[in-house]
Amino acid sequence: YSLAVIPDGAAGAGSFYVQELNAISTGEPTWTPRLVITPSGQTQVQGGAVGTVSDARLKKNIDAIEQPLDTLLALRGHRFEYTDPAQAMGATGVRMGFVAQEVAEVVPQWVSANADGIFSVAPSGFEALTVEAIREQQQRIDVLQANNRELADVLQQSRTQNTQLQAQLEALAARLAALEAAKEQ
Repeated sequence: YSLAVIPDGAAGAGSFYVQELNAISTGEPTWTPRLVITPSGQTQVQGGAVGTVSDARLKKNIDAIEQPLDTLLALRGHRFEYTDPAQAMGATGVRMGFVAQEVAEVVPQWVSANADGIFSVAPSGFEALTVEAIREQQQRIDVLQANNRELADVLQQSRTQNTQLQAQLEALAARLAALEAAKEQ
């Protein structure tokens, strides 16, 4: 593997590359980019994903995420533009994301500040929070569906009972009419 910064055009800013040397398949040495960090800060991974060490043997105090749906719903995404893109690593244009001060109220471990007091958000564990929130939401949906089925059954029973009562009422009305007609004679 090699590390390289390759300039992009006249500006001189370059992309940072982690490249793999491959001389086996072609006989000629070729470099294949495996990870690129562009001048705009975008990270690109070829043929894989950026991973996090997750081996259970390296963890302790493993607990369920408490109230994942409430936590996820307490986060608010925003559309925004940076007032000074230079302080945001040159990020220009309309963007989507969180406001660190809001995130700190919900998931404080995601927020950090640099030496100048500028906050940033690194939502480590966002995927786990999202999975557990979806799981909690699905449990709520399952309960609502079960309640809906029960209510549908009750409604059907009420309709059946209503039909039977309507038939009985019509029979009683016919008998009453026959009795009144006989009384008049």
